[in-house]
Amino acid sequence: PEKVRQAFHKWYGPVIGAVKTDAAARLYLANETHLEVWNLSNAWWAAERSMTDQAFACPAKFASEQLVTHGLKVFQYHFTHAFSADKEYPVVYHGAETPYLFHDLGAKATAEETALARQMASYWYRHAAFGTPNGVQARDGDSDAPAVHWPQFELSAEQRAYLRLDVASAGGVRPVQKPFRMASCAFMGEWLEKELAA
Repeated sequence: PEKVRQAFHKWYGPVIGAVKTDAAARLYLANETHLEVWNLSNAWWAAERSMTDQAFACPAKFASEQLVTHGLKVFQYHFTHAFSADKEYPVVYHGAETPYLFHDLGAKATAEETALARQMASYWYRHAAFGTPNGVQARDGDSDAPAVHWPQFELSAEQRAYLRLDVASAGGVRPVQKPFRMASCAFMGEWLEKELAA
């Protein structure tokens, strides 16, 4: 934890100050629980989350807000499944969902992963073809059934929701009715604004 605090102070401290930097370090260290992978500590995960937020999650949140402000429909998702074949390093990295979208999972994919790929490809197809990811979900052996509703991104913090994408045994595809990373993105947004102004 002390190394994370020092690293945060080195990177963020000169721009945003010691008090807010300490609060952010505590937030990232206590934010979530993670798989125990090799010797990856909570400090490693905190650093990983902060880099992910800085490079991907918070810019996506900012872009979503801007698009919605200008009248466009936005649908956010959070892909949380670590590919079963990656037993030594079961981490969900940026872009890990891409093979699912194009059914390019390979022979090692489980039946649940194949089903998740089918669901995800259906959402992306409907969004491209009809302007909304919501609609009917074809299922093997069943008649067409409604897909899990993907909530539209809204500006109101109380209305913000996203679709969590995972295999059925890990909770499946489901809407999450809470804002994604609000506290950490507030910190990152303030830091970036001050960094750009400096």
